[in-house]
This record gives sequence, structure tokens and C-alpha cells, in this order.
Amino acid sequence: MTDTVKNAVRLTGLEPGAAALGLSPGQTLTDARALRPDLDAQPADRQADAALLRSVAAWCDRYSPLVALEEDEECVRLMLDIIGCAHLWKGEDGLLDDLLTRLRGQGLHARAGLADTQGAARALALHAIGGSHPRAVAAAGETRAVLDPLPVSALGVGAEVATALTRVGLKTVGCI
Repeated sequence: MTDTVKNAVRLTGLEPGAAALGLSPGQTLTDARALRPDLDAQPADRQADAALLRSVAAWCDRYSPLVALEEDEECVRLMLDIIGCAHLWKGEDGLLDDLLTRLRGQGLHARAGLADTQGAARALALHAIGGSHPRAVAAAGETRAVLDPLPVSALGVGAEVATALTRVGLKTVGCI
């Protein structure tokens, strides 16, 4: 999918395996087409995407009564507070497995981060997942160790602040 971000048409949604082809979210469509001239890029439909996400959020109340959508200029995230709910799914792993399996069964691609704080879960979902593993989990008491190697952009401070931190030598969360 493509959308206009910061006055340029950029890739905003990719199919699994796109990274192996040299494609990445935020990449300009021009650069992507230079790498993959056969790229089939469709413009994003924000209204349809928002309607779908609202529907998925309502459906997720099967996992938790506390479900919210969080949006910024880069993406929309679905946040679930599963405190007190995981035991219904034989633990956090069971809940995540069921959730991701059902979403994949509907043709949706999702990544999940699980941690003891919302910010840590967001950082894991956006920055600690790669390859064929669509989830990252920080067990209780291990959050700091899991977050330390992530890039400073995982802090959710915005691109300008992350760039400034990197320029002064702070490249990972553990450096701060």
C-alpha cells in the first residue's frame, strides 16, 4: 500500500516477505520501484482501513474488555490490556497464539508485543520482531533486558528526536 507521507508517496503496508525483496515501510515508491519494477502498489484507503480496524477492535473484546486503537502518522495499533484475562487462554502465549492465528485466518497480518507496560509492548511489536516470528514477549522482570538492544526510535520519541539521539551516540534504548 502507498500513502502520501511528508510530501512523498511512500510504502505504508507490505505483504510478508517484502523485506527480503529490499522493501520497507516508509520507503518512497520511486525507490521501491527502482528495486522492483514489477511492484504492484495500491493506494491506501484510510476510511476502509479505519472501518476494518474498528471492526477488529470490537471483535478483540473476546480477549479483553479493555481494547483501544492508537494512531499516529505511521500506523494504527490495536492495544489490549490482558491483565486478568490470559488465564482464560491457558496463559499469555495461548492468548497470543489464538489471536494471531485467527487474524491470519482472516487474511490479516499482525505483529504482537507483550510486556508489563504499554510503551514496552508497543516497542516490542514495532521493533523487536523479525523473520517469521510475528510476536515478541518480555517476561515479567525481563523488560529492560529485552528493550536494551532496540533502536532509540523504539522509545516512541518521534523521528527528529530519535535522529538527534543517534547523532550524539545514543543508538539503542540501553544507551539511555
